[in-house]
Amino acid sequence: MHSIRLHGPWSLRIEQGPDVRVDVPAELTPKVASGETVQLQRRFNCPTGLVASDRVRIELAYTGELLDFTCNGHFVDVETSQDEPLAVDVGPLLKPGNELTLTIRRSGDEELTLASCVLVIESC
Repeated sequence: MHSIRLHGPWSLRIEQGPDVRVDVPAELTPKVASGETVQLQRRFNCPTGLVASDRVRIELAYTGELLDFTCNGHFVDVETSQDEPLAVDVGPLLKPGNELTLTIRRSGDEELTLASCVLVIESC
């Protein structure tokens, strides 16, 4: 297994505001009011040396309500749970240049963070 951390830079947009650069881990609570939605985007290259049997996923640790997860413009239906990092199979969606987009809402008094985002490659 091989892991690539997607630290940054990420592009952060709060509601309809301007884009701001952030690095992961990112504590977003001070920047985002309750009920506001943020969009986080990160571009990354496809890992080299992948073969057809490799499984590639993104593991995401965050707080807040994940509303949308897209990879290269493709909506990915995910089952969210705050008990463990979210693991999303993105292998079939990868291209030489990729863009990950997350839309997260801060609800109530809860914290809003993006603690980690890791591209995990498993050779089968």
